[in-house]
Amino acid sequence: MAKKANEKQSPKCYAIPKTPEGYLFREVIFKDIDYYVDKNEKYAFDTKEFTDALKLLKRIMDEQIEHPDIDLRTVIKPDGEIELDDILFLPIQLFSYDNIVTYNVYFKSINILPVPKGLYTGAKEIWDDYIAINKSTSKKN
Repeated sequence: MAKKANEKQSPKCYAIPKTPEGYLFREVIFKDIDYYVDKNEKYAFDTKEFTDALKLLKRIMDEQIEHPDIDLRTVIKPDGEIELDDILFLPIQLFSYDNIVTYNVYFKSINILPVPKGLYTGAKEIWDDYIAINKSTSKKN
């Protein structure tokens, strides 16, 4: 998408802001770790799926989709002074309607997309403070 946007735009457009080390690995590889490593510790690292995921990760890194100057921390706490028109996607999680209102103040418009799922497992990132055990469940152990 960034490549297509750059055909029609100057200066260069980037897909995402500069992200912390390991972020892309977590999004491309780790969400499907249960597919590559099963409960019996059988590994599927020599499969086409895993090598395709590594190739995708390498391609993403080689094509420099990350903005070189604006990092994710700046995007999360914008001061209103930076323009983010040259970044296509802001990989931030909104936790409430207040977050949406706040980000609409800083950015001209936003379209909210769901958190991407793992390609093979369908896993999504779930933070531990979202998890609770129903006190009446019989499956507590």
